[in-house]
Amino acid sequence: MNTKSLFILAGLALCLTAPAIHAEPKTTDAPKITIGNIPATTAKNDPAAWDLLKAAHDSRQTFTSDFPGLTADITVNDNGDVKSGTISYGKDGEVKSNVAGLSADAKEWSEDQASSLIGHRMGGDFAKGEGKNPITFGADDHSPLGRTVQLNDRMQSNYRVRDNQVTEVTRTMGGQKFSITMLGTTTTDSGKYLPEQFIVTYFDKNGGVDHVDAYTDSFANVDGYWLPATRRVVTTVSGGFHTRILTFRNVHIQKP
Repeated sequence: MNTKSLFILAGLALCLTAPAIHAEPKTTDAPKITIGNIPATTAKNDPAAWDLLKAAHDSRQTFTSDFPGLTADITVNDNGDVKSGTISYGKDGEVKSNVAGLSADAKEWSEDQASSLIGHRMGGDFAKGEGKNPITFGADDHSPLGRTVQLNDRMQSNYRVRDNQVTEVTRTMGGQKFSITMLGTTTTDSGKYLPEQFIVTYFDKNGGVDHVDAYTDSFANVDGYWLPATRRVVTTVSGGFHTRILTFRNVHIQKP
């Protein structure tokens, strides 16, 4: 499982923050599946757990389906190597950047960040996504991070929910287990939420920590759209740190 795919999954999970509301749940049973050598249990959907994640999905600060895309000037600081250029995000989700002198790895990283920061803000129908799973509560262990909610899916997805926000997501994908832990959110003028600080911890096959990415995001309201302003990622691996910062300036919404 590569870091890009894991990050995309992380971005999707971290969009889930919300006050609780009631919604009509889907009632489905968990399929009998096998994850590696671990048999998945069969579960019946719990309407209260389903409602909680449905509310979280609906209360994200998202873009409408007709979001036309954007253009911006960007600066990429790759552990002290600073380069500036331009980037665009098209209506079709295509990201293009032009930053002279930027390494191929840093170029891929910056485009991946822009794709995730914007692409995972698009709205969608919860019932057609994670709501298709038989969602249940886990055991109430009184963790300070909140109550466990289980998706009972092929990725063994577990959520923690506290104070009407998702505080942690743990999943296994491609043999890689990782946990996303929320450290702070920001509230927009519409009363909805955006993740502002979180860490992603990747585990090795023995259950030890492989590496940790610490994210800090900021946002700006441009023509009614809450758009990314900065993203900083500090990676802790092999006894050291690697820091990258992506900064957006002169952001313009594209014409439809």
